[in-house]
Amino acid sequence: MILIAGPCVIESRELIMQVAESLRKFNEMSGVEFYFKSSFDKANRTSISSFRGPGLQRGCEILAEVKEKFGYKILTDIHESYQAEPAARVADVLQIPAFLCRQTDLLVAAASTQAVVNIKKGQFLSPQAMKHSVEKVLQTRGARAYTPQSGAASSDTKAAQNSACSSDTEIYSAQSDARSSTDSGSSALDAQNYCGARLNAQNSTHACDASNAVNSTQSAPQPSDEGMHDLARRYGVWLTERGSTFGYGNLIVDMRSLPIMREFAPVIFDATHSVQMPSIGATSGGDSHFVPYLARAAAAVGVDGFFYETHPDPARALSDGPNMLNLQQLERVVAQTLAIQKALGF
Repeated sequence: MILIAGPCVIESRELIMQVAESLRKFNEMSGVEFYFKSSFDKANRTSISSFRGPGLQRGCEILAEVKEKFGYKILTDIHESYQAEPAARVADVLQIPAFLCRQTDLLVAAASTQAVVNIKKGQFLSPQAMKHSVEKVLQTRGARAYTPQSGAASSDTKAAQNSACSSDTEIYSAQSDARSSTDSGSSALDAQNYCGARLNAQNSTHACDASNAVNSTQSAPQPSDEGMHDLARRYGVWLTERGSTFGYGNLIVDMRSLPIMREFAPVIFDATHSVQMPSIGATSGGDSHFVPYLARAAAAVGVDGFFYETHPDPARALSDGPNMLNLQQLERVVAQTLAIQKALGF
């Protein structure tokens, strides 16, 4: 089971290290593939005066320190294409925020790194519509030239897509140079990324298989009988459910969306954002009381992993406090979901 946990936003280095220390048990837990999550920037806050985080450079330095000290795999989200390459130097998973899940340039930029791409389902979309976001990543990564019209893999190389990938990479790299000159030179951020058709194998079966990935100088991909879910698993694409909005200040989770989206990619259930009450006044509200109920339901339906935001004192958190679990609650919920999955043979 994939387990993603951590504070919503990097409030300070001290808080991040405190939470990271408290999560050691999950990284050592049998049957759990653990990812530490926190955001360097929350660009989609309701109010312009809301806390956003330390920014790309400082945020990635803190996450790199967590990775080095605790050995955790890292997940963080990006909001603009130029952030993908520097963030992927540290992050094992780049997360696409729900409101941006259809942004082609952002998906292509994330797919052009070595990181797994976790796409959160937009509150405004049906689960069936998320197929198209997965396709954008698969096609960018040259995933055996997946053909969306037929729902099967094809031997067509789609050379134009490979050239487009190179062009998009040049574009967002140029944006990165122009917009983040102050974010270069950090000793913690020295890895190199390149156009995502050539990928490293990482994160067990959930990551990209370098032996099957191709770059623009290699031969055309071969035909395959793999379905879309298997291609997404091998080429490092996940989907995350976080509820749907009906316009009355609340989110509703339709559990049918989990098996529907699982046809396209491995599925993560975001239990804490699913209890959010969007844009209540100048901030988003929520009710974390319902997190265990939704998590247990998702475990019974069957998912590949869970996403929980956690904080030592959610009432004092600078972002998404009403949704988050404290560390003691998190431990109980994880134990319950693991027990359910074990009982059902997942």
